[in-house]
Amino acid sequence: MAAALAAALLLGGCSACPRDPNQAGFFCGVNNLATGVYREDTARLGSEADMAEQQAASLRADRDRLQAEIAQLSGEERTLRERQLRLNDELAAQIARTAELRRRQGADRTRLAALERQIADLEQRQRAMKAAPAAATDPAALRKLEAENQVLQRQIDEIYQTLPK
Repeated sequence: MAAALAAALLLGGCSACPRDPNQAGFFCGVNNLATGVYREDTARLGSEADMAEQQAASLRADRDRLQAEIAQLSGEERTLRERQLRLNDELAAQIARTAELRRRQGADRTRLAALERQIADLEQRQRAMKAAPAAATDPAALRKLEAENQVLQRQIDEIYQTLPK
């Protein structure tokens, strides 16, 4: 009984024991084992590690989502630029076709002058759009330019069809 009393006094006197097993010493270590301090610390540290792993997994998922979004945006930007380049090539072809029409006899000069003004306007808006960063390009505005370009192409084709062969 004296030994149990001495152990209780010794272990009870360790309330100021460090929780770190590297610093606790023998008697505090025995006290920490007996009172479940190490079990609590292990559970707390395990819980903190689990939370850190969940946070890391969440951050990795965010990174993957952002990389996919960046890849998609890059693809969209590349597509927009390709469409702008195609429109630019089509405008250059229309300018060459209207120049050829101007040299040919029988072309409706009034209608041709109106087409040239429309082409110049379209070309100016295309140039402004091309000068802006691809991310700032409005796909709806580009679709509108493409539609206007198709109308111009049809009108030029109509003038060609009216010319004597």
